[in-house]
Amino acid sequence: MYTLGDIVTLRRLSMRKLSHVPLLGMLWLAACSESPVTPPDAPTGALRATATTTGPGAKPTQLQLVLGDGQVVQINANGSTDVDDLPVGSLTARVVVPGHCAADHYAPRDVDIEDDGTTELTWSVRCPLPVAPGMVLSEDNSVRYANADGSGVGPLAGWPAQEPMWEAALSPARTRVAYIGQSGALTISDIDRVATLVTELDGVNFIDWAPDGQRLLVGVRATQSNASNALLVLWADGEVERTVRQSGVQNARWAPDGRRIAYREGFYIYVEHLDTGARVNTNHILNGWDGEPSWSPDGTRLAFIDTAQDVIRVMDADGSNLRTVAPYSRAWFDNSPAGLDWGTNDLLLLLKAGPSSDWGMPHVVPSYGGNLVPLMDAGSFHVSARWAL
Repeated sequence: MYTLGDIVTLRRLSMRKLSHVPLLGMLWLAACSESPVTPPDAPTGALRATATTTGPGAKPTQLQLVLGDGQVVQINANGSTDVDDLPVGSLTARVVVPGHCAADHYAPRDVDIEDDGTTELTWSVRCPLPVAPGMVLSEDNSVRYANADGSGVGPLAGWPAQEPMWEAALSPARTRVAYIGQSGALTISDIDRVATLVTELDGVNFIDWAPDGQRLLVGVRATQSNASNALLVLWADGEVERTVRQSGVQNARWAPDGRRIAYREGFYIYVEHLDTGARVNTNHILNGWDGEPSWSPDGTRLAFIDTAQDVIRVMDADGSNLRTVAPYSRAWFDNSPAGLDWGTNDLLLLLKAGPSSDWGMPHVVPSYGGNLVPLMDAGSFHVSARWAL
């Protein structure tokens, strides 16, 4: 038996519930009106990615397949992986390999996905073992390797003692070498020389590896007598990804974050964001002998040689907080390039005339300031020196 109070309470509850019905109905109608009509099932196809991975450093190895819409799929390092339910039409795909490995194709590849069909792509991947930390030194006719203190200098294992070249740089994983021959041709080789690619680029004047080892910064001069270069980003399989600057660049380096580069154009060092194309002028006037900027390992600072003032300088990446690291007196007979490289051990590596030669002997100096120390065991007559740490 309900009391009068119970009846009143029930009446209020029922009215309260009913009051929500119009609101819920309005929300449902609004949702239905904004939702698109579900289209019929679109035709789809599949992509089969096949990889063959070899080399002593091949296991464990994970490969990634990046599709045009940004989808990332893990694929087998040896064997095939099917990616199903892809919309019919053109699709861009590229493979991403671990830094110590190298693929025969890095550049994106356009394929056609067919209705109820399977499109096949293949990649060959090699994973050599890295060399020990140290430095790579280039002479006019050979590439050599040394310990981080300059000792133990000798040719890279498997490399001929005499091979004309101008500059060599090791990939961040120390498993690949990119080098410029004396004719200006760019060659990319595994450290063990099993796989070597001679690119179609000629007239190359400088190179630098991306942090992920899958691309390079390359300067290509217009003529053999012209030091003004176009600045390219090159896939490590030799295909050009983009042109950053058409001309006027003298040297360039990749930032550790992989998204910025620093280069010298004219009398200034610029920092450019590859994603947006925005660039910052650091506003420090350089003369004709000043070398390329070098990034700190944390990507916040740049070092460069200021031969107008006969000093080595460090500044923030926006050009602020300029300070002097050490004096750098370049004699008129000093033929060594005015470049330097910033290592993870907080040492700057550069070439300078040695006591018995006017060509480049490797020197180091702390990035926070100090004295230049020659690495006597490394000897002279070098045209480039890079850390491989």
